[in-house]
Amino acid sequence: MRFIFCVLCLLLSFSAWARFPVVFVHGLGISAGAYDSLAPLKELFQKHGYELYIAHTPAYDTIEQRALVLKLEVEKLIPQGYYHLVGHSMGGLDSRFAIHKYNLGQRCLSLTSLASPHYGTPLASLVVKLLHAGKTSHPLVQNFTKLFGKNLNPIKQLTPEHTSMFNQTVQNDRRVRYFSMSFYIPKPIAIHSFFPSIWFLHSVIENEGEPLNDGMVGVASTIWGESLGVFPSDHLAETGPFPFRGGLNREEVFEKVIENLNSF
Repeated sequence: MRFIFCVLCLLLSFSAWARFPVVFVHGLGISAGAYDSLAPLKELFQKHGYELYIAHTPAYDTIEQRALVLKLEVEKLIPQGYYHLVGHSMGGLDSRFAIHKYNLGQRCLSLTSLASPHYGTPLASLVVKLLHAGKTSHPLVQNFTKLFGKNLNPIKQLTPEHTSMFNQTVQNDRRVRYFSMSFYIPKPIAIHSFFPSIWFLHSVIENEGEPLNDGMVGVASTIWGESLGVFPSDHLAETGPFPFRGGLNREEVFEKVIENLNSF
């Protein structure tokens, strides 16, 4: 009996660490390389028994194109077996589209989206209007250019109007569990977030009727599937190596993601 008990303990111990791999999908305006070097994530996941892969999707492109690259990346990085997806910001939309378009639900167990604008952001609508009017020197356009570069065409896909159509077509796959984490900056904004650009963008979203936002997207827009909670942080600090006073830093955000994945 003692031998059988020891064997069972070993099997349980092994299963606790035999985790399914995770693919991280970055947002718009940042390269995958940043998460390999400047903000390494692999060590954080490895200490919890997870093999993490960074999907090298385009920094500036449409959801459709980024999703196609994501599909190819998954096939290359994890050619067989189950896996999880974790997507930050637009990366969550890329992941949803890839699951829908390319039947990733055959092997994808879950998608956890972090601050993803599933219902769009008013910032995108305002930027699109300003660009159509030729007001490229407007402070909002200038702030977006600093964050995302000169190619702002993909921003059109983040308007509430576009995401409404997107959601009608790109529906959940029943084989995949969908989770989301939402974030906001507590007041006074300047005490918690260290980036004046984020302060400005936060105020714009607040003026559009969404006071709870992370400087890029409102909380209500980021809830998709099973909510893992609403936490204090800004859009840059959620996954990047940036300070945020009195809230979650990137390590704590991913610790919560990992804690949830441990249930699989």
